[in-house]
Amino acid sequence: MSDVSKSLRWRITEKGARITGFRKRLEGALAITSRLNGVAVVEIGEEAFCKCNSIVSVEIPDTVEVVGARAFFECFSLKELHLGTGIKKIERHAFKGCSSLRRVVLPSTLEELSPDAFDESVELLDSDDMKGNDDVARC
Repeated sequence: MSDVSKSLRWRITEKGARITGFRKRLEGALAITSRLNGVAVVEIGEEAFCKCNSIVSVEIPDTVEVVGARAFFECFSLKELHLGTGIKKIERHAFKGCSSLRRVVLPSTLEELSPDAFDESVELLDSDDMKGNDDVARC
């Protein structure tokens, strides 16, 4: 996976860094960094990667607590998503329109999931469902 930290736009909040967008075309498999200038990335902001159709997989680090509204809206090519263990909230339409995404494992730390965060065709699995089941592929 490529490190996108040099391509990101971000802001420092009182809780940590919020990713607000990107400066240049992103493509392929992306690993979002856990720190920007020494500050923990705690949020992927509203529409940060909206309609970035060349992303095929995303790894969100354990430091991220919130995936904002429409953060990955209509990322049609997104097939794999790994949510870090720190995720507490996934907002409206965060992954709506990601038509290639089929299965997502939700971390046990998740406290709030908007009912329209994902397309209805996405199979949402609780991380507890995955324990001891090596036959199920993790996304």
